[in-house]
Amino acid sequence: MLRPVWPSLFFWWILGFIFSYLSVWQLYSMEIFKKRHDSLVTVGWNLTIFFSWYIETIVVSLLWASQLNSNSVHLLQGRERLGKTFGATLLLCGNILVYYYSQKSVAGILVFLFLACHCLCTLCYLQPYTDFGALDFLLSASLNESLALFGVRRINTWLVLVACVAVAGLRYWLEPLEPKPLPPGEARNLV
Repeated sequence: MLRPVWPSLFFWWILGFIFSYLSVWQLYSMEIFKKRHDSLVTVGWNLTIFFSWYIETIVVSLLWASQLNSNSVHLLQGRERLGKTFGATLLLCGNILVYYYSQKSVAGILVFLFLACHCLCTLCYLQPYTDFGALDFLLSASLNESLALFGVRRINTWLVLVACVAVAGLRYWLEPLEPKPLPPGEARNLV
């Protein structure tokens, strides 16, 4: 059974769907899609983005529905160490790739920020809260894009920083606290 999350699991599912749609909408605002390509390339891009968004939405929804009333082991339970290792690797290597291959636009900032909000919503209705570093990567990529585009002295960078801190803070505020297991000697004394 999934733990209750304020205000409800269904609220986070709907909000995650909205943020995933907003990220795809902003993706089409990027310069790479505004350039004229061959019709076959354009059709390939559009089909790839649409089907990846559609499949991701369906898969996440099915995972959420399968965990609603199940008492079985959840999808990522017990994978915290693997998640932290994978997350650190994703954060470091992903930010290097974003630095070299980004187009530094407002649409790029918003794509990463909306994907981070979608990731947060997904964490709320797919539990436990192991995100394998994806949320940290998306937030730092959004901040890196903002710094590369605006610099430190512009208010836009500080607004993106506030949004990133708010999403990260909301993630840790919504995460339920796990009770720490007692050492074997203390557990025996309680019996």
